[in-house]
Amino acid sequence: MTKQGLFFTSLAVSIMLTVLGCQAQESETVKPKRAFEVEVGKSRLHYLQYNAELYYPCPKVSLTRGKKVLDQRDLCTYQDRFGNSFDIRNDISFVEIDDARVEKNKLAFTVDVSLKGATAFLLKCTLAFDENKLGEQHCTVEDLPK
Repeated sequence: MTKQGLFFTSLAVSIMLTVLGCQAQESETVKPKRAFEVEVGKSRLHYLQYNAELYYPCPKVSLTRGKKVLDQRDLCTYQDRFGNSFDIRNDISFVEIDDARVEKNKLAFTVDVSLKGATAFLLKCTLAFDENKLGEQHCTVEDLPK
C-alpha cells in the first residue's frame, strides 16, 4: 500500500472510531446524582439533581398527580447577599448542592457557590409546596465555615 493509501485508510478508521465513540456516549443514560419522591396529599413531589460539573447544575423539581404535571421548575437562579441575581448555569465558577430533603411541606437544600470573581458563600434554601402547586424559593446567605 502506498503512503497516501495508508494515510487515507488511517483517517477513515479514525473517523469511524470517533463516530462510534460519540454514538456510545449519546446512548448512555445520564443518571441523577440525587433523586427522590414524596407523597403530598393526592400528588407527588419529584426532585432530581445531576452532577453539576458534568451535566446540568440546576435541581429539577416537579409536582405530579397521576401522569399529569401540575407544576415544575428548574432551580437555576439565586441572589447574593446584595440582592444581585445570578444563574448557576452561567455566572459561577463552582456550585455544589447538598442536603436536599423534605421537611413538612418544604423542600430544603444548601447551595455552596463561588461566583466568578472569587465571591463564595452558602445559600440555605427552601421551596414551599402543597399538593397543587410549588411555592416561591427563599434563600438566606451564610458565610462559608472557616
